Amino acid sequence: MLKYLTSFQSQKPNLFGQEPQVTMFSKPDLEAGYNDTPITSNMITNVYLDFVEQTHQRESVDYCQTLTGMLKIILQVK
Repeated sequence: MLKYLTSFQSQKPNLFGQEPQVTMFSKPDLEAGYNDTPITSNMITNVYLDFVEQTHQRESVDYCQTLTGMLKIILQVK
């Protein structure tokens, strides 16, 4: 039993099955590697607009249809 515990304690825990490989960043002037160009506000806007179109468009359509239905009911009551 002591041999098992000693062996268990000596092993490094690794959840991913293999040791992670550490690699150096490429040099800033290397065209195919690290890109030192800052993110622009246009880039952020485009990413956000793509996100909104993919996730919130259907939600907005449903909400507008609900408002339209409620308005029709209100106008019929009067």
